[in-house]
Amino acid sequence: MKKFFFPLLFVVLLFGCIPQKTVEKQPAVSSLEAELQKLREAGIPTTVEELNLQEIPDQENGSLVFREVFKIIDGLYQQHKEEWEYFPAEGSIRWEEVPEAKKKQVMDLILHNPEFIRMYQLLDEASLMKSRSLTRDDLQKWISEFPDGTLSFSLLPKMRRCARLLCAKATIESDCGSIDNALNACITGLRLGKSISDEPFLISQMVRMALDAIATASLEKIIQKGEGDSKLYQALIDEIKTEISASMIKHGMPGDLIINDLPRFSYWRKQGEEMFIFNEDDRKTLETIKEHFKDMPGDNTQRIAVTEKRLQEKRTALKEAYLKSGYETPQVFVDMQEVFYLDKILTVFNLTRSPLWEARKETQKIDDEIRKAPKEEAILSHEILLPENTSMFTGWFKQEARTKACLGAAEIGLANRIYRQKHGKFVSSLRQLTPEIIPALPLDPFTGKNYIYRKKDKGFIVYSVADNLKDDGGFSQNEKNGWQDDFDIVWEDNGAISAR
Repeated sequence: MKKFFFPLLFVVLLFGCIPQKTVEKQPAVSSLEAELQKLREAGIPTTVEELNLQEIPDQENGSLVFREVFKIIDGLYQQHKEEWEYFPAEGSIRWEEVPEAKKKQVMDLILHNPEFIRMYQLLDEASLMKSRSLTRDDLQKWISEFPDGTLSFSLLPKMRRCARLLCAKATIESDCGSIDNALNACITGLRLGKSISDEPFLISQMVRMALDAIATASLEKIIQKGEGDSKLYQALIDEIKTEISASMIKHGMPGDLIINDLPRFSYWRKQGEEMFIFNEDDRKTLETIKEHFKDMPGDNTQRIAVTEKRLQEKRTALKEAYLKSGYETPQVFVDMQEVFYLDKILTVFNLTRSPLWEARKETQKIDDEIRKAPKEEAILSHEILLPENTSMFTGWFKQEARTKACLGAAEIGLANRIYRQKHGKFVSSLRQLTPEIIPALPLDPFTGKNYIYRKKDKGFIVYSVADNLKDDGGFSQNEKNGWQDDFDIVWEDNGAISAR
């Protein structure tokens, strides 16, 4: 995750200034080794070997099937760019506003084109497999070739497109009255997230959360169009339970520590005094940015100039923090910066063992400590965690809570559908769902309490109180202009029985 959303601190060349004074401090090497040992004792691996990734044979590795899917999708996109604009969930035009003639073209492509049919078959196949895009050897090679910790997972973002295409299929199947086919597409969508659970990095887990969110949003829309088979509802509940039980942040943190964080500190340490001056790496960064803006409209000279200024300011800030720290060498300075960072990582990792609603305040406290820490202690932590982001760890936990809130509301919603099929009406209280339909009710991950439930017209609404921890009346983030306002995380069912 950090490699995509948080700017890397690029090392710099020559700086000859040594601080005039040094201070007596705890030996950095022993402090650093002690902190690493604490991580190991807590069960957190610190090397690729300790990560202990089990190899997956090619014939069982879903990532190879996904690669084939991506190739098919790329080819289909090139052939059908015009129609793609009208695809549900993928196109730029809301499906409800697509002209009927264009809808017919899109529906024919997705339901009858042999390449689309093949693509969906492969997606279903891959969703049932374990996926590993990088082997242990790949990771070791990456660390040796890119020691600044800039690991890239180019395949993972493409998973989102797969999820949206499954959403498109579900939408079209339900429009055609095939609710069960639509529900099957949603099942595959939920399995996509589970299939990448063996990718032990934060970016993979964040993608997993996105896939779950896309699948549940699609499922909620399908439910509004008609009744499905109770066995499919149960299969969806089973997939949802798997995702709710997953400790996604806990699973992803060790990989990021090994592949991104520790190599980055090691890289800075090797640079020594060369880490304080604008250098060739910065110039390459600027060239990359210029290339990015080259084909974009307008004059981007100012934006490039601002980027260059910020890079130079970072070098100056590093130098000032080092001088102020009083450490005798840049290497010791980096060691102690790493000690500070690892202490925070250990605390957060321990919090991943707690329910999300219990960990929230403590993660905010850690974010505040990092943000307020003097630069001479934590400037490199600021760089890894992005100083502009005032809720780094809280953000991780909040995103997992949002995902699980969507999943939990969907589980309750589906269970209520099964209840109605058995008893002819929706429940008056969520307690009626247990233990007949589901063994136990999922709890709102933001509070640890039951979801809020109300009957509404012929259907019902069930929701989590979400970020602000208060009941906003069942208004979703879409109704409240996104994530910035007060909102609830909502599952609403209009009670539709017939797809016609």
